Amino acid sequence: MDSALSDYLAQVTRLAGGSRAVPAGEGMENRFGAGGRAERDGISPPPAPIITPTAPITNPNQVVYPAKSWDWPDTVPGSIDFEQFAFADTVPASILANTEYAPTSNSFSESYRTFLEYLDASVPLLADAKARIATPSYAPASGPTPPGWTKTSVEGLTSWVPVWSLSDSASAWKAKVDTGAIDNPGTLELGAQNHGSLGSFLQGKPSDADTPQDLVPNVASVKMTARAWGQIAIYPGTWFEASMIKLGKSHVAQDGFFGNGGLLSGRVSAFLVAYGDITYEFASKDQSGVSLAKTVADARDMRAFGIPVQVAASQPPVAAGTTSVRLAASTQNPAIVAVLIESFS
Repeated sequence: MDSALSDYLAQVTRLAGGSRAVPAGEGMENRFGAGGRAERDGISPPPAPIITPTAPITNPNQVVYPAKSWDWPDTVPGSIDFEQFAFADTVPASILANTEYAPTSNSFSESYRTFLEYLDASVPLLADAKARIATPSYAPASGPTPPGWTKTSVEGLTSWVPVWSLSDSASAWKAKVDTGAIDNPGTLELGAQNHGSLGSFLQGKPSDADTPQDLVPNVASVKMTARAWGQIAIYPGTWFEASMIKLGKSHVAQDGFFGNGGLLSGRVSAFLVAYGDITYEFASKDQSGVSLAKTVADARDMRAFGIPVQVAASQPPVAAGTTSVRLAASTQNPAIVAVLIESFS
C-alpha cells in the first residue's frame, strides 16, 4: 500500500477516535467516489435520475482509471462497507472537469471537522455543527448508533465513521438492469484533447513482449458502449451541513481549504456506472487499420480502462483507411467509469 493510502487510513482511524498506529504498507486495498440528511429517521435518500442517453455522453466530469468494479455489499442499518465509505469520503485531487479522477489521502469528513475548528465562535450554528461531527464518546459495541454516524470494519477493527448514503445499492441496480426495469443503452465518448493519457487506457502484452505496453499510443478518441448506464448519487449524513462552508469561508485561508487541491475543494457527489455488453472502440490518430488490428490481434492479456477485454465479435472487417478497433469487456459487475465532482471553491 502506498503512502497516500497509509495517510488516509491514519486519518480515518483518528476521525473514529482510535489511537492505533498504522505501519507503512498496512491497510486497505483497492481504495477508491448536495449535503443531505438522508438517513435521519430511517428515510431513504431520493434516487438519482436514471440516465436515458439520447446522444453520446461527452462530459463525464472525471474519468475513473482503472475502472472500478461496483460490487459493494448491501448496507445494513448501523454499518457501512469500508470500501464504500472510503470512496465517498475521499477528497479528489482536482475539481477540474474533463480529466482523470485521482483520490488523495485526505478524508472529507476529517477535513470538514478541521475546517470547523478554524472558525470563530461567533459563526451561527457552529456549536451544533461541531456536535454533529464529534466522534461518539463510547465504543461501537457499547451503545446505540447516534444520528449521522455508522460503523465500519478496518482490518478487523470496528470503528465509528460518518454516514455516507447511496441513491441505490449495487445489487438492486444490477437487478433492475437484469430484469429490464432499466434499459438505456448508450455511449460514453472521450476525446484525446481533454485526456492526454488516453494512450495508456488500452494495455496488453505484444507477441514479442512479456510486460504490458500501451497498444494504441496515438489515441484520437475512445467510445465506451454499454447496455445500461446509471448515475448513483452520494449523500453525506447529518454530520455535514453545507451552509457552514458558506458561513465560514471568510474565516479561513481560501487556498488551503477551497483552492484546487485544497482540503475541502470538492467531493465525489455521484458516480457513473456501465453494465452489460460493454465494448470499447479505440480510434488511432495515425496508424493504419491493418497495423492497428494486427497489434490488437497479437496482444495478450489486454485491458481497456483496467478491465479485461478481447477483440469483439462485432469488430468489422479491416478495410483501407480504418483506424479503429472494437473490443469487448469481460466483467460480471457494473463498472464505475466516471465521477461527478461537487466543487466548494
